[in-house]
Amino acid sequence: MNHLRFSLTVMFFALALLASAQSPAKLSGVITHPVGRPVGVLWYPYGGALSEERVAFSTKLDDNGAFQLDIPLDKPRVATLSHGRETTPLFLFPGDKIEMKLDPGMFDETISYSGDNASAKASNFLAAWFLKFDDGTPANLHALQVQSLDIPGYMAYSDKRYQERISFLQAEKTRLSLPDELVNFVAQRELYKYALERLQYPYMQEQEELPELPAGYYDFLSKVPVNQESAVGLSEYANFLEMYLIYRQAAAGKSEISPVEKMEADWKIIGEVLTGNALRMGQGMVLSAVLREGYTPRVGELFDDLAKTDDGISKALRPVVETARKLGPGNPAPAFTLVNMEGKEVSLADMKGKVVYLDFWASWCGPCRAEMPYSHTLADRFKGEDVVFMYISIDDTEKAWKKGVADLKMKGTLLWSPRDKSTGADYDIQYIPAYFIIARDGTIFARNARRPSDPEVDQQIRAALAAGR
Repeated sequence: MNHLRFSLTVMFFALALLASAQSPAKLSGVITHPVGRPVGVLWYPYGGALSEERVAFSTKLDDNGAFQLDIPLDKPRVATLSHGRETTPLFLFPGDKIEMKLDPGMFDETISYSGDNASAKASNFLAAWFLKFDDGTPANLHALQVQSLDIPGYMAYSDKRYQERISFLQAEKTRLSLPDELVNFVAQRELYKYALERLQYPYMQEQEELPELPAGYYDFLSKVPVNQESAVGLSEYANFLEMYLIYRQAAAGKSEISPVEKMEADWKIIGEVLTGNALRMGQGMVLSAVLREGYTPRVGELFDDLAKTDDGISKALRPVVETARKLGPGNPAPAFTLVNMEGKEVSLADMKGKVVYLDFWASWCGPCRAEMPYSHTLADRFKGEDVVFMYISIDDTEKAWKKGVADLKMKGTLLWSPRDKSTGADYDIQYIPAYFIIARDGTIFARNARRPSDPEVDQQIRAALAAGR
């Protein structure tokens, strides 16, 4: 996805975890040349497939750059350690004590863990794996390689790349006596990454229509378990399932269908291929995807049925459902008062009687910047009509916001809402650019409105103008 995603809210489940945990993993360490004081460990329930809420534990470095975190765990799990703008994966076992050393100037090259236990061994392996296979340069080379190959060449390259990784994993398992939990995690992660890339490949070609694929292209799916309960919670598995549904719909000739029609078709496929926890997670994914478009009574009905059979999935999904219901068409748009370029306060309420095309953006967001020329011409097409084009920047600093405005020669109502304000959270902004259309009466006309570059955006805005007359 080209959107730059960011999380505006964090849900802490520490008390619940403490109640069910066997014992905490104890992570301590020293960071030389730190970038600020905060350091944290987090993970996303269900691999982030249902919502952006996360389990997070954080602390601050002391004057010597040292820290200690107790992380309640009820089972071994992969997590993400963060400091400054950098992150790294680590693998933790309940009850283990490990120490970390790190210099942020060479983040991935200097991170190391010590401790005579499975957590240290597993986390060191993940750090080494990242440098070998997943660092930025190899990833860029992989993308270029994919684009330069014909379809048979890509198939051979993809298979070879996957086998190289699995062979390395098996060799290191023997050499280092890696814990089974880590080996199973990495093996599943790589399998579903491989399958996801194979499913995505036809859509990566710069063609108006999907390329004609050779017979046997999808034979790899016979070796990929679609129904895999042990992979529930793995983001790669969730991403694979999402793409698998697209593949199934395309195979059935149902590529061009509405979000609600897709939800019903996906719900049927999920019921056919998944069982148990995988089924319930898949159903939650289907609902989460359609909720990005808005809430409907049918979504509420399916969610209520899901809530009867699984408390964990429904608990994770419930905030998404409630937010979508709140931001559905006809509901009051969340109020805000922000400062403009001249330092004066501007409120959404000031625009009552006019249609507002609301654009959440940031100066560092490439897709946001790419839309701005289209936004300028869109505004010109509605010049003299009751439409306000309002741009809310979520830049960290006022300087960055104003520089972005100047660089892009932006016009309209230009406002700044730094991340410590609640505006983005009130509108459930999970990625940018994000667009809303607010009706004349201050209610939401469209969530996830058409982008300025979309040929249908004029029609959507005109529908909002007509609705308020």
